[in-house]
Amino acid sequence: MRGQHRHGHGGGRRLHQLQVGQEGQVLAVDRTRPGRYQRLAAYGLFPGARVRVEQRFPVLVVEVGHTHLAMEPEVAADVTVEADAPGAAGNPGTRT
Repeated sequence: MRGQHRHGHGGGRRLHQLQVGQEGQVLAVDRTRPGRYQRLAAYGLFPGARVRVEQRFPVLVVEVGHTHLAMEPEVAADVTVEADAPGAAGNPGTRT
């Protein structure tokens, strides 16, 4: 199914695997749970969207545009992202 999350999606990672401060672009959102997909899309979390991880504990908090979303790891696992390279503009990655 087009846009469905797949483990081997072109080098992408699951959203919950990004570290605080990391940014990236959404590649795919699992569509096997239509209600969840529609809710995430309504908040702006869909393929092509830019995301930034703000917090990982006690729940994952991501910034999408001007919206902050809190989600459980199993929801974030449905989102595949291409993380920006460490040190890219606006992405601190690992600080030295």
